[in-house]
Amino acid sequence: NALGLMDNSKRTFAPRPIERRRFTYTTGSAAAIISGLNEFVEQHKELPIPGRNYKGDPTEMLLGNISSSYEFPKPDESNSLEADRERLPICELLTQWWESRPQTMRDPEGWELIRASLAVTAAGGRDRTKESLNEVWKKAEPLYGVIPAAKPVTSLLLAWLTRLFPPRNSLIDFYLDGAETVLSRIVNLESKEKQGGRAADPALTYLYAARRHRHSNASLWSDEQVTRLWHLMRWADQPTPSSKVRSRIASLEDIADAFRVGAATEHDIYDQILTQHDTQHSSFNDLKNVSSRKNLPIFERTPGLREIAEKCRQRIVEVELRRGDTETAASKPARSLRYSGGRDVLLKLVAALGKDTFARGYSYYGQTNRSDVFSHLIRATFPGEAETPETFGPAAKAAGISEKRLIETAVYAPQWAKHVEKALNWEGFTEAIWWLHAHTKDNSWSVEAEIKEAWTAEIADKTPLSAEDLTEGAVDVSWFQRLHKTLGETRWKLLDEAAKYASSAGGHKRAQLFADAMLGRIEITDLLGRVEEKRHQDSLRALGLLPLPTGGKAREADLLQRYQAMQSFLRTSKQFGAQRQESEKLATRIGMENLARTAGYADPNRLQWAMESASVADLKEGAVTQTVGEVSVSLAINGLGLPEMTVMKKGKTLANIPPAVKKEPEVAALVARRTDITRQVSRMRESLESAMCRGDHFSGAELASLLDHPILRPLLRNLVFIEAEGSEPVLGYPIGDGLLEDCDTARHSVDTKTALRIAHPFDLLHTGAWERWQKDCFLRERIQPFKQVFRELYVLTEAEKVEGTKSQRYAGHQVNPKQALALFGKRGWVGGGDYDYESDGPRKTFHEDGFTVSVGFMGWTLTPADVEGSTIEEVRFTKKGDWRPVALESVPPRVFSEAMRDLDLVVGVAHVGGVDPEASQSTVEMRAALVREAMGLLKIENVRFQKSHAIIDGALSTYNVHLGSAVVHRMPGGYLCIVPVHSQHRGRLFLPFVDDDPRTAEVVSKVLLLARDREIQDPTILEQILAVR
Repeated sequence: NALGLMDNSKRTFAPRPIERRRFTYTTGSAAAIISGLNEFVEQHKELPIPGRNYKGDPTEMLLGNISSSYEFPKPDESNSLEADRERLPICELLTQWWESRPQTMRDPEGWELIRASLAVTAAGGRDRTKESLNEVWKKAEPLYGVIPAAKPVTSLLLAWLTRLFPPRNSLIDFYLDGAETVLSRIVNLESKEKQGGRAADPALTYLYAARRHRHSNASLWSDEQVTRLWHLMRWADQPTPSSKVRSRIASLEDIADAFRVGAATEHDIYDQILTQHDTQHSSFNDLKNVSSRKNLPIFERTPGLREIAEKCRQRIVEVELRRGDTETAASKPARSLRYSGGRDVLLKLVAALGKDTFARGYSYYGQTNRSDVFSHLIRATFPGEAETPETFGPAAKAAGISEKRLIETAVYAPQWAKHVEKALNWEGFTEAIWWLHAHTKDNSWSVEAEIKEAWTAEIADKTPLSAEDLTEGAVDVSWFQRLHKTLGETRWKLLDEAAKYASSAGGHKRAQLFADAMLGRIEITDLLGRVEEKRHQDSLRALGLLPLPTGGKAREADLLQRYQAMQSFLRTSKQFGAQRQESEKLATRIGMENLARTAGYADPNRLQWAMESASVADLKEGAVTQTVGEVSVSLAINGLGLPEMTVMKKGKTLANIPPAVKKEPEVAALVARRTDITRQVSRMRESLESAMCRGDHFSGAELASLLDHPILRPLLRNLVFIEAEGSEPVLGYPIGDGLLEDCDTARHSVDTKTALRIAHPFDLLHTGAWERWQKDCFLRERIQPFKQVFRELYVLTEAEKVEGTKSQRYAGHQVNPKQALALFGKRGWVGGGDYDYESDGPRKTFHEDGFTVSVGFMGWTLTPADVEGSTIEEVRFTKKGDWRPVALESVPPRVFSEAMRDLDLVVGVAHVGGVDPEASQSTVEMRAALVREAMGLLKIENVRFQKSHAIIDGALSTYNVHLGSAVVHRMPGGYLCIVPVHSQHRGRLFLPFVDDDPRTAEVVSKVLLLARDREIQDPTILEQILAVR
């Protein structure tokens, strides 16, 4: 009886439907249309139709192969008719067929198309119906008559014809007459199924059609027609008051419509909202929908519905408040309430909960014990407009709520924090509550989305950090310092004791650790011990939060110690798998961000460069020398930014440090320092490459200060910078004094406030002068700290633009799973292994740009244990945190290129064929450019290029070198075996970047060797060439 709110006798009980004897369900014309469309499909079965597959991707299928609605567009009445016509691929062909149909496909009254469509729908429903309902169908089948079996796509074509050529007469009474006639034939719709309901789909085809028409064309319906529809739904649902099995055909929207015209009663709505229909549908979704605090459209359309929903809410809370440990009829509905009440309800619930604790952890819908239900209802309370913080204190005191319980309540339901602050008279309390929630590690709460939304909005107003950064462990230091100063230590301690109610499990401990670190309650040695011995990631994050000493030198030494600890943690992470590496990399990134905020740096990169600068400050002016007896050992930074050690004895240079001298503490420290600086250089190269990939900005003044850095200076002077803004941006190498020098040696001045970034190859491409920049690299013998000017660039192909949301440029390539996973891991990709249940393959997130890329493999995952190679299927991009693929054209070109470059590396190195496949087109183009510039520099003119090959017209023969695999052939002739010795130093061969790229060096070397084949002295190579002349 809906918790006592419903009087069953006051519900609507409809009269039995009357058979409309003149109504005709199926005519010869309708049957002819079905047969005619079947023939139409057969005639055009090989016609290609653009559509979408089950993933929503654009695809193309033959008309005869289409078997489901997602493969063929459906009519959309929310569009205009003209817009819908544009969506139908065969609109002209289908229109021509319809307009030229014979008279045998036409009914006098014009209903033939609707009859055909509904007959096909009814027949399809019959095929899906349970055996127990066959008796129902047998009573209705004679009305429909015998109709031809329709092809799968025929029903879709019928829907389109109905949309394009609607009947001239009103459909409403036609649908209602059809529904009433078929229901009049079925005396008893009772099903033998206990939980199957009584809705026999084929018998109710016309009733469902009437409902759909009402939902999409409400303005065309009269009150009388709405009443008639409601009576038919009620009779099909419950023919008599004694009928026990209910079909529940009507939705809350249907009942609200009927209530609005006076056909349904308040008690029909109570039945819909509060009656547990059956065990399969016990979630009370309608109650959930109408118990929102928001002003729902259905309330606007249905006067009186809001008041009914309010009565339901009040009754549920009233019944639950009287309960003991045993579940009541209101317990499950209570778990569905989005809003349970205001101040009075909150205080009654807290008082009734007594000494029981608030429920924490994930709470399932079916859990209806007292603590779970009350805790849910407490979280679902919100202050009303008239319930001000000033009135809360006296009410809480009257309810007998203790100070400790009020604090716990505010942490558990932070929407009441302002009210509790006023009751306690604790300034800063509200800020502290929201800080706790913002810095708690927890994504597994069973908190209503509407409540979470309100909490997220509150937090976003108080900190510039994103919700994701906060969950990952970032800390708003200034916010904490401000609130702690206001609140005071004693009150913070009381709040800290209640912090557990801000999380589902132990997530609050992170916030407590961070607070303790900022308050200086933890020693740096304790945190370092946890990081080194247990690799505790939150301790690493907290390391950046400890207060810094106030003294200059002490501050710098402390800062440097923490920075080095974080870099050591990151470096030693490489011993673990890709998933853990990524997790520890994230912890290091957040720790660095926290340390940067604590130390007052704009971002971790600036902190890193400052720390690296501090550690080599004494090398800025020149070499540092230690002398032991007659031997002097000097450490300096060379032109590439690398540490260089020189050993002298009596004016002569020694190749190595004498063993006895090497053991001396001063010299040993210098040797160790060289190792540290080498690592620093490696970190700086990676940092600068990452800055290019992210598109980081540098002001002119900042770039000038970075050029003063002994290690950064030689690195930066060999990188092309570009103005971050402007239609015709200036590009050039920074040479100091606020100048950029371009590839033509022209100099451009840069203002100190001008925003610059490290140019990406995409920028160089759009200047139209990329080749000139490459030529300049060779002419000046520039060695870049990473591939920039000769970096592989990947742009969208025409096929990818057409495919829309996926790239299949590497589809079909097989890779070695173990090798591929290792390569993906080195490039910052995660997932794709045995235990990755969240995605179809490896994925990488570009945090700054807000995109995630994933690679799909056939066979679900990329498993190292696979005996055969894993086959690449497709590449997709999504917005960060979302699962829906985005159009490739919406992905920033820089992000797309870098993602495809990573994949190209994997395909090239881990390909099961063992060679660099020709699909790696950008790599081939980069190597062709390198060979072309090298040959030009050396004035070699007998090398030309044909797609992925370099053709060399030698003196002894003609050769070709594959630019991907470096395989050499003689033309005509066969394979030439020229084996590279990769362990040797590159010697005099110049490559314009520091990156270790032995295959590129091999290609350039082989082309150079064969271009001067008269100078070849290696007998094994000469023997092969001369043997086949």
